[in-house]
Amino acid sequence: MKSPVIICSLVSLLAGAGIGWIIHPDARPAAAGTAAGKTATLPGLEKTEGGAAAGSPASGQQSAADLIKAAVEASGASNDRLDDAAFGAKLAALLTGKGTLEEIVEAGGMKARLTPGRFVAFYKAYTMKKQVSSGDMNINTPLLKLGQEHGREMIALMTKDYPDGFNRIDSLIHGWAMSEPELAVEWFNKLEDKYGHYESALQGLIWGLAAKDGPMAGKVLLTLSPADQSKAVFGFASSFVDRHGLQAFDDWLKTAPASLTSHAVNSAVQFACYKPPQEYVPWLTTHSQIIGIRGELRGGFDQWFGASAPQAMEWLAKLPPENDAVRSLLLSRIKPEAAQRFIAENPSHPGTALLNPAK
Repeated sequence: MKSPVIICSLVSLLAGAGIGWIIHPDARPAAAGTAAGKTATLPGLEKTEGGAAAGSPASGQQSAADLIKAAVEASGASNDRLDDAAFGAKLAALLTGKGTLEEIVEAGGMKARLTPGRFVAFYKAYTMKKQVSSGDMNINTPLLKLGQEHGREMIALMTKDYPDGFNRIDSLIHGWAMSEPELAVEWFNKLEDKYGHYESALQGLIWGLAAKDGPMAGKVLLTLSPADQSKAVFGFASSFVDRHGLQAFDDWLKTAPASLTSHAVNSAVQFACYKPPQEYVPWLTTHSQIIGIRGELRGGFDQWFGASAPQAMEWLAKLPPENDAVRSLLLSRIKPEAAQRFIAENPSHPGTALLNPAK
C-alpha cells in the first residue's frame, strides 16, 4: 500500500530537484512491453511469392498508400465536419482490414484531425470491436504520442469514460511522464490502491520517468513501497538502458541498494541485448555472477566474432581470471575452420594464443 510519506516524497523529489524536464525531440520510447509497429497491408495487397505486394507500383497498379487513401475517402472519415463520435466510428471501421492506424491517418491526411477528443471516440469504437493486446500499435503508438503532447487533457477525457482505468493506460502515462513528469506523478499519487489499472499506470509512469532522466527515476523508484518497487523495477531498468545506455545504468547500480541489484540487472537484460554485441557481451559477462551464463551471451559473441573477430578476440584475451568459465565457453563457440583462419591472418594477435595454446 502507498503511504503518505511515499506520496509526499514522490512529489517533492521531482518538484524540488530543479531539473530541466525538456523532452528529447527524437524521443522514440516504446510503451512498456511493446515492440516496433509492423508494416501491414489492406485487403487486395496480399504479398506475392517473391515478397512484393501484388498491387505495388512495379506491377502497374495502385500503391498501398493510394489504396488506403481511396478507402479513407470512400469511408467519409476525412470529412472535416464529422463530430468526434462519427470520426471515431469511421476510423475504427477502416481498421477492420489489415491497415494500421498510422497508415490510414498518414494516407488520409488526418494527422492534424486526430485530436484527443477524436482519439477517445476512436478508442471506444475500436475496443468495442476487438480486445486490445499489449502489442497493438493502433492503440499504443497514438496513446504515447498524445500523452506527450496532451497528457493532462487525455487522462481527463479517458477518465470520464473509464473511471477505473483502461487497457494500455501505461502508454498514455508513459508519454505524459516524459513531457510533464511533475503532473504525471501528482496524478499517480492521487490514485487509490484499488484503482483497477494501478499496476499498469505505475509501469507507464516509471517507464516515462526513466526515459526522461534515468538517475532521477532511480531516486523515485527508491521512494516507492517495496511492493511497488518490485512491480516497477523491470520497466525502470528496461527504459533506463534503452534510453541512456549500459554504462549509465551501471553507474546507477553503484548507488542502488543491494536488495534491488539482482532484480534490476535481470530486468535490464532484454534491452541490453538490443545494443551492439561489442557493448552487451562485455556487460553480460560483467554481471554473469548475477544473471548466469545466458544464451544471449553465446549468441552475441557469435555475432561479434563474425563481424569483427580481432576486436572480439582482444576482449576475450583480456578477460580477468574470474571470467575463465566465460572465456572457455566462448572459445568453444568458434568453429575450427574459423579459428585456423584467424590464426593465419593474425599471427601476433593476443587472441591467437587462446586459439592455438600449443604455440
